[in-house]
Amino acid sequence: MDVDTLQCRRHEAGRMNRHLLAASSPGRRMRIAFVVKNASFFVSHRLPIALAARAAGYDLTLLAGRAGSLTLEASAIRTLEAEGLPHQAIAFSSSGLNSAREFRGCVQLAMSLRRFRPDVVYCASPKGILYGRIASRLLGVRSLVLAISGMGCLFTGQSVDGSCNDAAATKPRFSSLCRGSPHNGSHTNP
Repeated sequence: MDVDTLQCRRHEAGRMNRHLLAASSPGRRMRIAFVVKNASFFVSHRLPIALAARAAGYDLTLLAGRAGSLTLEASAIRTLEAEGLPHQAIAFSSSGLNSAREFRGCVQLAMSLRRFRPDVVYCASPKGILYGRIASRLLGVRSLVLAISGMGCLFTGQSVDGSCNDAAATKPRFSSLCRGSPHNGSHTNP
């Protein structure tokens, strides 16, 4: 991991802490549920944020969709277990087109969130954001973090060949994911 990536992740963790303070419930530890497409994505992109939250005293869980690569997923599960991070596999898949399985995954996610009762739902990856946003809204979760990664030049308007300069039109579309709801929302692009 390069220095710029680490600085972006530290900045994102600081933004998340501000959301956590705004959402805190007196008398119990804050709870954060991470919703992502699979465990290997979480380990490679969000593990430092989760470890920082746990070190700060937050309870957390990972709700991850089905793996694209069983080898990478097995390695990620070993890492999560070594770190002592609770996790649960959910039925949805990042590339899934089976509507019955995806619906079952959405219901399973909502039920898992309901049992965990998070103060904050931290969603990353397209399906994690979509399904996590829906489940959070249905359950009335007070704070939602939408960590949109991999959009690169769509958010900066900068590209090597100049072909991706429509950031002014694209950014508001993603910002609207939180609009019109009681959530404290954030979108990030580390």
